[in-house]
Amino acid sequence: MSFSLKKVFSIVSLFLFLSIAANAEEKTSVKFLGIFSADADKNMLNMTEDFYYKQIAEYDINLTYSKNETFQTEFEKNKEIFFADYDGAYIFFIEIKKSNDTKWICEFNLRKASDGTTKTITREYESYYKILMESKTALKQTFFSLFDTSDQETLAAKPAKNTGITTDAISGTWQSTEPINKIVIMRGGRGFIIFKNGATMNIKISISESNSSSIIITQASGNNASFYPELERKAAMEYAVSAEPVKWELFMQEDGSLKGTKNSPVAQGDSVIEGTIPVTWTKLN
Repeated sequence: MSFSLKKVFSIVSLFLFLSIAANAEEKTSVKFLGIFSADADKNMLNMTEDFYYKQIAEYDINLTYSKNETFQTEFEKNKEIFFADYDGAYIFFIEIKKSNDTKWICEFNLRKASDGTTKTITREYESYYKILMESKTALKQTFFSLFDTSDQETLAAKPAKNTGITTDAISGTWQSTEPINKIVIMRGGRGFIIFKNGATMNIKISISESNSSSIIITQASGNNASFYPELERKAAMEYAVSAEPVKWELFMQEDGSLKGTKNSPVAQGDSVIEGTIPVTWTKLN
C-alpha cells in the first residue's frame, strides 16, 4: 500500500513539474535591443532606454536585455549583427528621430525571428520630454499591438506588489517653492529638474527602505554651479567642486502635494555650510 502511494505521489509530482515547465515555456520570448537615434542626446537616449525597459519588464514575457550603447549608433550600418544568435520569438527595438520642426518621431519595431518580418508602429510627440511622459496604458497598448493576435492573449502585466506609495504613483509634472521652473518625474524612478536659471538636473527617485512613506529624490547628474541658486555665483562654483549630490526627502500630503526637506548649501557669512531647507512640491499634471 505504501509503495503504491509512493508511486502515485511520484507520478503526480512529475505531472506538476511538467505542467510548471510547460507554463514557463508558454511565455512569449522577447529580446529588447534598445533604442537607436542620430538625433537624440546620448544621456537622454540612455534615460529613455531605461524607461522603456522598466515598462516592458513588467509584462509576463521571457525578456532578454543587455545594454549595448553600440546599438544606439551602429544599428543602421549592419542590422543583421544585432539580429543574429537569437532563437526566441521576437526582437523589439525603437528608433527616435526629430522631424522637420520641434516634434519627435518614435518608431516601435517588433521583428518576428522566425521569418524576419518587422511590424512598426509610429508615434509623434510635441517634444522629447513628452516621450518620457507617455502613460503606462498608452505604452502597453502600443507594445501589445505589435504582436500577433495569438501571442497577445498570453501577454499580461505581472501583478504589482502592494508596498504603499510607489515612484510610478508620483509620476508627472511638478512645481516647487524653490527657484525651479519645472520638475518632471517619470515612471520607473527617473526624472529631471529644470531650474529657473536654465540648468537641467537629472534625478533618480526611490522609496526609503526604512520608511515606505518617505520619497527620496537624489541628484543623478554631475555637479554644476547652477544647481545651487541659493549661493552667489563664485561661491557656487567653489562649492560644486566637491559637493555631495543634492537630495530631497518628501512625504505625500492629503492634498496631493509633497512636503519635506532638501539638503542644500547655505551661505553663512563668507563660508558655505551644509544645511536643510523646507520645500513643497505641487503637482501640475
